[in-house]
Amino acid sequence: MTSLSPEQAGLAPTAGIAGIAGIAGIAGIAGIGGEAAIAACLINNRDGIVGRWTPTSSGPMPLQLEDATNLDRWSSRVRAGIIDYEMFSRLGFSQKQDTGRFTVWHLKTSAASGNQPPMTRYSRLFNMSRPSLAVFENQLEYLNQYAALRSDRAEEILFQINGAMDFFFPIIGVHPERAKWTVELISAAQRMAFITEMRFKQALACRRPDEYSPQVQPMIQTPAHGSLPSGHATECFTVAMVLIRLMKAAAAGSGGGVLAQMPLLGQQIMRQAARIAINRTVAGVHFPVDSVAGAVLGLTLGSYLADRCEGKPGYRSWRFIGPAFPGDADFDWQTLYDVEKDTFKPVDYTHQPDDRLFGGDTQSPLLAEFWNKALSEWS
Repeated sequence: MTSLSPEQAGLAPTAGIAGIAGIAGIAGIAGIGGEAAIAACLINNRDGIVGRWTPTSSGPMPLQLEDATNLDRWSSRVRAGIIDYEMFSRLGFSQKQDTGRFTVWHLKTSAASGNQPPMTRYSRLFNMSRPSLAVFENQLEYLNQYAALRSDRAEEILFQINGAMDFFFPIIGVHPERAKWTVELISAAQRMAFITEMRFKQALACRRPDEYSPQVQPMIQTPAHGSLPSGHATECFTVAMVLIRLMKAAAAGSGGGVLAQMPLLGQQIMRQAARIAINRTVAGVHFPVDSVAGAVLGLTLGSYLADRCEGKPGYRSWRFIGPAFPGDADFDWQTLYDVEKDTFKPVDYTHQPDDRLFGGDTQSPLLAEFWNKALSEWS
């Protein structure tokens, strides 16, 4: 299976966090001796060939200020930081006073005029509330049932602990070295999902399944953060939505091969995201409702990011109403989203709030350039 290079893998948040194990790489400090030797060689080499200093009569022309095409000049890690700023600087978070409802907001801005700062206003992007205790208690039966699949899915589950993006590549037929911008776009989507899901986890503070019953006995270490929304579900469905939007845009051009099979391709991408999410319930670390909340959040974030990249006039706002979720319901992504129609399906516990769309925002040239670079890899 195609794998990310170490540098590409480092762009993904969950993989990067697990990469704390990479502290073992501190042993690589021994390599500093090699770097020092190279530096000494280069110093001596320059002394031997540089000759008499010749003043430069003309230097290179300065690069254009705030030019999005300059992204191509930087390293992938530098680009990641730039793109993160473009994404994260437009997100806000709040709690509705005296309620258990929390909202992620998009910060709309207008172009600055003269010395005046841009006009800003927050618009609701996603709203979420915690399910009742009864919902979590009723869902424990699913933990027991899904545990029967542990032997069959153990290898997948263990591989996916620190990220699961490799599982999408065989579906879209991509090699990381041939599609570096696509890989970076996927990683950016995952990072945006990560910071958003973690903010909701902190706010909602939902206990993990093994805190409800000693018989859950997860097959892996229970993560040290809240249960809902599921991080794997949020990140995978964010990435899935971004990939589907990217593939649809490519198919509308001159795309052939798998791009010509767009409905089937979209279904496979969504099924993969769902399988990864369900594996976390099989492992014993998530309730099905965690995956539902994560999937709805991820679909919203993925659609939002693609809209920002493509300069769409508005973004879809959505919500997850925890108390309305039926405790005996399992996770089924097809109840939430229609791939062929690219529409969210409203149900009692997830639907659009009153402000269904919001637009009138300024476009980010950096996100547009980032998207178009990835899109060009599929022409």
